Amino acid sequence: MLISKQRRRARLILQQAKCLEAWFGFLFYPTSCLLLHDKLTALQYSSSLSRALPVCCLVVLIPADTARYYLGTRGNLRSQVFPLTAFMFLSACPLVPGLVYLSFFAEHRLPFDAVAGTGLLLLLLAETVAGAVVLRELLRQEAARFLKMRNRKPITKSWQ
Repeated sequence: MLISKQRRRARLILQQAKCLEAWFGFLFYPTSCLLLHDKLTALQYSSSLSRALPVCCLVVLIPADTARYYLGTRGNLRSQVFPLTAFMFLSACPLVPGLVYLSFFAEHRLPFDAVAGTGLLLLLLAETVAGAVVLRELLRQEAARFLKMRNRKPITKSWQ
């Protein structure tokens, strides 16, 4: 009974963290796009790469975050391992490096970039920890189900 409560609590925390991150993303991404447009028109960049990299980051981050939200919700609510694994992969691969670059290493940064990026990274860290706990429990359930099916005796058919 206690284990099932802990599983439900971990799944609830993951869902809440994903919802908070999605709401924050609805504010962060449009504001970042508008600020980036203003930076590109008003400021001089040292190279064309440093000018194009923030645009590429946002072009990759917005669809990746949308797909990550969908996969995380689907994997969490339906107890599916594959979507939750894809959610974890999308969290680690394009999202963390892109947010770290935009928040701390881009050529022209505003205080909003650092503050909002840090908040989004902290929410992403909470999602990753909760997602790892939920994924570990799902993998244990799937392994137990597989072992139970493997140890089941074959059914003999009466007509043979």
